[in-house]
Amino acid sequence: MMIPALRFTFRSGAWAPLLVLAGHQLVMKLGWRSEADSLLHFAGGLAITYWISQLLRQYGNRIGIGRDSLGCRLCALACGVSVAAVWELAEFFSDQWLGSDIQRSLGETMSDLAFSTMGACVVVIHDFTSRRSKITQPMTKPVAPKPISQAQDSSTRGQGMS
Repeated sequence: MMIPALRFTFRSGAWAPLLVLAGHQLVMKLGWRSEADSLLHFAGGLAITYWISQLLRQYGNRIGIGRDSLGCRLCALACGVSVAAVWELAEFFSDQWLGSDIQRSLGETMSDLAFSTMGACVVVIHDFTSRRSKITQPMTKPVAPKPISQAQDSSTRGQGMS
């Protein structure tokens, strides 16, 4: 049971946060931290929320929140924002206990949280609007109107507005 769950996890979205982490490592090696920090936090919020929303879409019924419900979307948003907060706490503890210099200021930390939250919101809004449009689409193919024959067309020509 564990292997199919892991297989599904990587097929349905685990690649997204892993890609952001790889991008983060590249940015740090190139020395572009200040230029790319906001973008990376936005992408991180987007990626983790996407992964969580995919997991909830698959397993939402098992944990009692439904697969396509508003609760499922709100849970994905809450989890994505929570991961961003835990990430910032990890940066804080790294600065305090390990002597790193990750968090430069309170303003930067709040900006990081804001961009992560915006990324999470983008996923949830996109999911909500794309799901809603699929629900409101008709289930059958539209029927093309039948062409009017020439006999019907000539008999109705004189009945227009006079």
